[in-house]
Amino acid sequence: MTIRENDANTLLRVNQLNVIYENRRGMVHAVKDASFEMGSGRVLCIVGESGSGKSAIALSLLKLIDPPGKITNGQVLLDGEDLLSLSEQQLTRIRGKQMGMIFQNPSRSLNPVIKIGVQCAETIRSHEKLSRVEADERTLDCLREVGFARPQETMNRFPYQLSGGMLQRVMIAMALSLKPRLLIADEPTTALDVTVQAQVMSRLLQLKKRWNTSILLITHDLSIAAQMADEVAVIHAGIIVEHRKTLDLFQDPHHPYTKKLLRNVRGESNKEMTYEWNCCK
Repeated sequence: MTIRENDANTLLRVNQLNVIYENRRGMVHAVKDASFEMGSGRVLCIVGESGSGKSAIALSLLKLIDPPGKITNGQVLLDGEDLLSLSEQQLTRIRGKQMGMIFQNPSRSLNPVIKIGVQCAETIRSHEKLSRVEADERTLDCLREVGFARPQETMNRFPYQLSGGMLQRVMIAMALSLKPRLLIADEPTTALDVTVQAQVMSRLLQLKKRWNTSILLITHDLSIAAQMADEVAVIHAGIIVEHRKTLDLFQDPHHPYTKKLLRNVRGESNKEMTYEWNCCK
């Protein structure tokens, strides 16, 4: 079931998206006829287990599927413009500026031998005509926004000198430095402890409220979806099996796979559920 937003409020519309991966054994359908919509200023969580196709959807939105993967069909419409039909050069004006992305492993997304401030400033200057001083000032502001008490000190550090949680906040700052209309966060709390996870999620929601940024959050964790999302789309074996408002889905799941996921979460009696329902909203 796919939620339909009013056309005037629809920021992103994905139609019949298909992604395959080819190997010696044949083709694997990572995403099958995925369709969904997002309204401006909304948070949509795509939830599924490892290998379900959720990250393939995220990468497809920015046309970042690398061989042996291939997008075989579909549309990704941002304000009505089909991103999949654009050239690589045309996409450079979209990536970062209109659609930002936070990847699973921040240490792999940052150059280990270049200081944080330089990398952030270069990201900004690649999209906007700013002087180095102006880009540095914006970097300071963005690092301050994501909770760094001493942003100048952070700018002068190398990635290896920061913890995983700090690196993830740097990635959020970089993604938001261009104030994208849509932020894609692919498992942004992977390998972080529960306390840092809560801090990162809370910070994303605060920034979303301030700038009215839409967030597409990819996660395997239903407790994060409960905390963050206005809507949840459940994906299984490349197919979106259920897409509903968060409260409706948790109170009355329709699809057997959704029911299974919820049973698994509720059955984790030894796990402390740190996230309260929409605690940061």
